[in-house]
Amino acid sequence: MIIKNKIMTSTHNKKKDITTAFVLMSLMVVSAFTMNYNYQAHAVEQDIVAPNLLTEEQLKCADRITESMNSQSKDIDGDRALSLTQDNPTFNSKTVYFDRSFHSIHFTWDLDYENCTASLNDINVGYVLNDADGYVKNVVVTMDENLSRVTDVSEHIGGQYGYTDSSGNWAGYEIGGSSFTSSTNPTKKVYEAQTSYTVPSVSQPSTGDCNTKPCNLAIWTGLVDTKGATNTHIAQAGTDQKITCTPTCTTSQFFWYQFKTTSNAFQCSTTINSGNSILVTVTNQKKTGGLDTKYNVSMQNTSTGQGCSIFNNTYSEMNAPVLGEFINERAAYSPPTIAKLAKFTSDTMTGWVYYDTSSKNIYTPYSNGYYHKINMQNSGTPNISTGNVNVGGYFTETWQSSNNT
Repeated sequence: MIIKNKIMTSTHNKKKDITTAFVLMSLMVVSAFTMNYNYQAHAVEQDIVAPNLLTEEQLKCADRITESMNSQSKDIDGDRALSLTQDNPTFNSKTVYFDRSFHSIHFTWDLDYENCTASLNDINVGYVLNDADGYVKNVVVTMDENLSRVTDVSEHIGGQYGYTDSSGNWAGYEIGGSSFTSSTNPTKKVYEAQTSYTVPSVSQPSTGDCNTKPCNLAIWTGLVDTKGATNTHIAQAGTDQKITCTPTCTTSQFFWYQFKTTSNAFQCSTTINSGNSILVTVTNQKKTGGLDTKYNVSMQNTSTGQGCSIFNNTYSEMNAPVLGEFINERAAYSPPTIAKLAKFTSDTMTGWVYYDTSSKNIYTPYSNGYYHKINMQNSGTPNISTGNVNVGGYFTETWQSSNNT
């Protein structure tokens, strides 16, 4: 990760609670179940108006906030952050018996939706720990915005997302900028995927379902260079809702990001709750004339005014993304063990993809047939149905059953 050697200080702005500005309209989308690729254009559904989770002006403001985060990130002294990490005794005591490798630096922010700016909250250096048997856990060293001291050293076991493209654990859409088939990929590059949605409520499907393994719903967007990320290449980010019962049930909800499907995701220490409005953007820097091996991630909770970002992350394995992903998934926490699907209230994803030098809502490529639609199904049991994409560039994911997951 290349970061200029300059410390950026920032003044914290008061968080703006804009929950009331985001309205999710109740809707029902009738969808047909299919396990196959569908490359045919759909007729426009004239009777449904797009449920704009973000108005056009709010979306412009959110994009300016992303620009604010990226601009400030350029000037943060990455070498100083790494030095503070490696000199920290708590970090060294937690990692001394492991093979440790640097993964990424992510930033958390306070977001001001009145002035469309972001104020840096803290800086987080992430390491992956392995032993002789492989992956063990992630360690995150948190430091203050001025890079003057370490404020926390935490650890967590990261889940894996995009673990497989089979309809057994994915539901949603892969959207391209040109036509593709079951045996070919699109030829046009897609350099950004963006989604907005409201975090649904989750619960244990039936008593005891989340005892032997966690129940889970992960909602995310991202970029891949081959359908289903079957070559393991992926850049993705979103929210996770994980239910663990022992036997008392607890639910953890958080932002996360991941590069490569066989790696383990990192979590951001921002608060996520059911009902929050979320905007996630994954960008290949080629979009703005940068290197095609560099990626930015912006995650915004527009209800609480909190955000998380990654800037200038090097991912040289994927320099030519061709599909934007808009997915509901049940994650793998200890691969190949995939979590049981949590029961959830339906969620609606509005999506945009960037290709041919402009951003388009996903109805444009969808109406041209540039998509792969996925319904989640296990052992013949429908689990999540994926609705059609409507003219506003949105679709609805509907829980049906967690049986056989």
